[in-house]
Amino acid sequence: MIEGQGVVLVPDDELLTGNGRSIEDLELSIRELRKENDRLEKLLQARSQFIRLVTHELKSPVAAVENYLKLILQGYIDLADQDKILEKCIVRTCEERQLIDDLLDLGRLDDIEDLPAVPVRLDKVLQKVLRECWEDVSEKNIQLTQSVADDIPPILAVPELMRSIWCNLVSNALKYTPDGGEVSIGLKYQDQTLMGWVRDNGIGISPDDQGKIFREFFRGENAKNTAIAGTGLGLVLVKKIVEGLGGEISFESELGTGSIFCFKIPTVDENFAAA
Repeated sequence: MIEGQGVVLVPDDELLTGNGRSIEDLELSIRELRKENDRLEKLLQARSQFIRLVTHELKSPVAAVENYLKLILQGYIDLADQDKILEKCIVRTCEERQLIDDLLDLGRLDDIEDLPAVPVRLDKVLQKVLRECWEDVSEKNIQLTQSVADDIPPILAVPELMRSIWCNLVSNALKYTPDGGEVSIGLKYQDQTLMGWVRDNGIGISPDDQGKIFREFFRGENAKNTAIAGTGLGLVLVKKIVEGLGGEISFESELGTGSIFCFKIPTVDENFAAA
C-alpha cells in the first residue's frame, strides 16, 4: 500500500474483489481450473476411445460365431465339416469369455482400495496356476523350470488379482513359446521386496512394439500372425495390479529369441502381513 497527497494507492495484485479475495488469487484459481478442465477432457477422450475399443473387441467373436452358425443352418457347410466349424465357434466363445473376465478384472482395479485384502503367498498362488497350465506344458513338450525361494513372506492383497499376475505372465510365455521350447519361472525375497520373473525362448517382441506392449488391446504383429488367441489386456492388468501394490514391472525381449518379464512388489508398511 502506497500513501501520498492524501491518496492511498493499492498495487494491482492487492486489489480485493467483493468476497475479499485478491485478483492475483482469482487468476491463480482460474489457471488451476483450466488445468483441471484439460485433465478431465483428456480422461473423457481416453474413456470414449476405450469404450469404442471394448465394443469392437466384444462384437468381433460374437459376429464370427453368428456367421458360422448361419452357414450351418443355411446348409452351406457339409455335415462332414460341421465339427470343424463348431470347434471354431468354441474357440471364439472362449476368446469372448476371456475378454469379459479381463474386462471385469480391469474394472475391479478402479476400486482396488475397497476390495478385501488378506495375507497371500505368491509362491502358493504360482503353484496353483502351474497346475492349471500343466496340460499346455505337456502338450507342447515345454521344458519348464522353477526357481522359488523358501522364505517367501505373505503380502496383504486380493487373491484373485495375485492369481491374475501369474496367470497372464505364465500363459503368455506358454502360448508364444514353440513346441519343445523352454520357460523358466522364479520368485525370491530380497531387501523387503518380492521379485518374480517369467522367461521364455518364444517369438519375442519387436523393438517397434515394445513401447506399446502395456496399451489396452495391443498385440504385436508377430503375435497376431501366430493365430493364437489373445485379448491384449493381460499385461495391462499385470501392470495395474503390480503398481497398485506399490511395485513395478519391466521386461526385456528380442524378436525371435524370447522375453523375460520381471515384477517387484514391496513387502513393507501396509503391504506386509506377518506370517
